Amino acid sequence: MKKLLLAMLIAFSFTAYSQQVIEAKTKKQNPTIKVSTVSLDASIQRGILKNIKNCGWFTLSNSPTANYDVTFSNAGGGKVSVVIKDTSGNVLPKGQYTHNIATLKGNWIQHRLVDEILSRVYNPKAKICSSRIAFSGSRRGIKEIYTIDYDGGNLKQETDYRSITVEPAWSPDNRYLSYTVYGRQNANLIQKDLYTKKHRILSSFRGLNSGAAFHPSGDKIMLTLSKDNNVDLFILPLANIRQGYPVTRNSNIESSPVWSPDGKKVCYVSATMRSNGKISSPRLYMLDMAQKRAWSMFKDGSERVSPDWSNSNALVYSKRMGREYVIAICDPNNPAGTEKIIASGGGNWEAPTWAPDGRHLVCSFSQGSRTTLYVIDTVLGTKKPINLLQNGKPYFDKMTLPAWSKLY
Repeated sequence: MKKLLLAMLIAFSFTAYSQQVIEAKTKKQNPTIKVSTVSLDASIQRGILKNIKNCGWFTLSNSPTANYDVTFSNAGGGKVSVVIKDTSGNVLPKGQYTHNIATLKGNWIQHRLVDEILSRVYNPKAKICSSRIAFSGSRRGIKEIYTIDYDGGNLKQETDYRSITVEPAWSPDNRYLSYTVYGRQNANLIQKDLYTKKHRILSSFRGLNSGAAFHPSGDKIMLTLSKDNNVDLFILPLANIRQGYPVTRNSNIESSPVWSPDGKKVCYVSATMRSNGKISSPRLYMLDMAQKRAWSMFKDGSERVSPDWSNSNALVYSKRMGREYVIAICDPNNPAGTEKIIASGGGNWEAPTWAPDGRHLVCSFSQGSRTTLYVIDTVLGTKKPINLLQNGKPYFDKMTLPAWSKLY
């Protein structure tokens, strides 16, 4: 977090996703599920089992008394027949259907098949497999933006500036990735079209251009600029970025905006620059866009940074406790009364971001000189590292500032 504040002021073969459960703080358990496949390609069979295990909503079982029994069978013509039964052998409502996979390629076949199971056993918001994670990966001092599948597979390098490239952010339709690239004089905000592979400069004012947050409509972004000798929040309409306008106008240092799911409020970080040059502890603020009114979310004075807002209306953020950072969640309508620590100890837990299922999140964990990514299950309290290895060694020196996409 000190590096973040300093930045504001100066205005292949991979083994992925270790399945070892690092920590479980609750006695809650996922329902068990028994999976059978008939006449499916072997790679699809393996992929289905892998996704059922990795999605975090089930525990695989061979028991005839499993909570759910699902059978996938080849229906011909590029279709898969699926039957989902409960522990009594009854077919679930909407539990018998045919899934067309003819237009899907590679891992997306298994991702979509398992997401549909999640949708019919739980609800459509439980889907997670058809999503990706962007992050800043450091190798030999160079930081670029990379993306991976939700389970750590299918690594792709998205930028090649040979510089310091950080703070990736997804557009709501997953077509665009924005990120900040540090140059000699500026920290510029750039956007990549993942379809055409073209890059576009969104903001290149002198100083800091960072922390982009797409509005749920996708037609504008909020970001941090330092172009007027203050560090304020601005809105840029993507159709005409020259018509940007300020959201805050004060001497505070403001950053890390995130929109509410309905786009009516913004949670952000604010810190005060004192007359002696020292900076107060960064705190979370809430801004009502219609009323143009902002207020501090907590009264205890603790440092809280890096907020993210889930589609189920929960806030996650990093909070400083003693000498370390922990991950906490709360209900934004009653933050002080609902705050809950979900990851702590052993190092610093930072930069959390929600998965599209509103249950899981990804964050960075720093211990000594190593920084990697962890996926946290906020229901079970478990943590799983995303280990990207090459020849048995970590591929990245550090993996930081993750951002989880919406569903594809």
